[in-house]
Amino acid sequence: MQKLIFGLLLLSSCCSAIEVKVSGQTNYAQQHSKSLITTLNAEYKVTLYEPKHKQWLLFLGGKISPDFDHFGREIKTNVFTTLGFDF
Repeated sequence: MQKLIFGLLLLSSCCSAIEVKVSGQTNYAQQHSKSLITTLNAEYKVTLYEPKHKQWLLFLGGKISPDFDHFGREIKTNVFTTLGFDF
């Protein structure tokens, strides 16, 4: 997972057609048990095709959200992918 995020960041620095946004947060809770969960969010948008008239474009976008449970030593990952048109 870390290699994928690093790869997206590397591609975004090389190519102007790729947009990457990274954010995150850490939550600590103690009710019946203790929990410390760190969430990272990486959103990307890759332009697949844009004609010369620039009235529309075809893109591949998505979001990768791994949740790291530090006390439970568990990683859960949510991945969403979108293929779409921008006008």
